[in-house]
Amino acid sequence: KQKRILVQHNPDPNGRKTIFEELNESDIEIPQHLMTIGRLDFNSEGLLLLTNDGHLKRFMESPSSGIERKYKCRVFGKIDEKRIRRLEKGISIEGIRFGSIKTTIDNPGINSWLTLSLAEGKNREIHKVMQWMNLKVSRLIRIEYG
Repeated sequence: KQKRILVQHNPDPNGRKTIFEELNESDIEIPQHLMTIGRLDFNSEGLLLLTNDGHLKRFMESPSSGIERKYKCRVFGKIDEKRIRRLEKGISIEGIRFGSIKTTIDNPGINSWLTLSLAEGKNREIHKVMQWMNLKVSRLIRIEYG
């Protein structure tokens, strides 16, 4: 079965259907000025929250609110337990500080699933941190927000 791809960027420069276009074509009554809370990279999937409240959007996205986002992440490579423990305290990569990331290994192996919980959500943060751990992300799914 072919995957259906919706993007959140409105309008999409490549002409792909956006979440907003899909909602407008549905039978659901859509409030005006609908916005996404946070973002998902093109190669990510999962939970996407929508609101028409700008104050709520800013609060939910602000690192100072401490709102946790949780992801399932499939990685390829050997997992270093010491580096996972370091993630809990936060790390710096190329001068950029990444806050605490709670990490659990759901199934160890060369292709492993991890559960990651973080409160910042910097651009491509998980990909950069996994690269620092010498792991390649093959799938990233946001499963919780808040």
